[in-house]
Amino acid sequence: MVITVLFNVYLPIGTISSLYFAPYLTEKLGQSKALISSLGVVNSLTMLLVLVLLLPRLQSGLFPLLVGLGFQLLSLAVLILIPPGNFWPLIIVIILYALGFGLFRPLVDALFADITEGKERAGLYGLNNTLTSILSALAGFYSGRLYQATPVSIYRFSFVLLLLCIIGLFTYGSLEKKPIVPRINLPWRKRIPLSGRELD
Repeated sequence: MVITVLFNVYLPIGTISSLYFAPYLTEKLGQSKALISSLGVVNSLTMLLVLVLLLPRLQSGLFPLLVGLGFQLLSLAVLILIPPGNFWPLIIVIILYALGFGLFRPLVDALFADITEGKERAGLYGLNNTLTSILSALAGFYSGRLYQATPVSIYRFSFVLLLLCIIGLFTYGSLEKKPIVPRINLPWRKRIPLSGRELD
């Protein structure tokens, strides 16, 4: 639940749906409104490809969630480092964000529904919504001050929120004994018979 709360707090601050996104691009990165409007098309197309082609082929587990968060972290890192006047890096920002969001959001919602059962589900969803509302209100208040002081700070703050989501994901995997990264069977780790015994 901590992961979903943190992610829901991040959404209205550090994503392309944030009220800060368009002003940041026009005022701080010097982009025109016409070019910014085209980014929505890139986002929609990338998200569609993820939902239609990628998600149905993913294996269950926590690794796709980690990959989704990683793509969004990369998106924020590129956005923070973009110099004013450069448009094409913004295409990369949007593609990385759409890949990450398209992977993470449906899977984390499914995971939260899976781990909440029966009578507990209503209470946990209510608690989740309450915490999200409170923290989003606080984050919205302070993010406005951050933007006035240093606009890029809201994306640094969003970066920290996603890092906390990753920490929460690893903590959940550790507590539930679920591996985050799948085990890779390397060629040299195949079992080789030796004197009637097998070695890894």
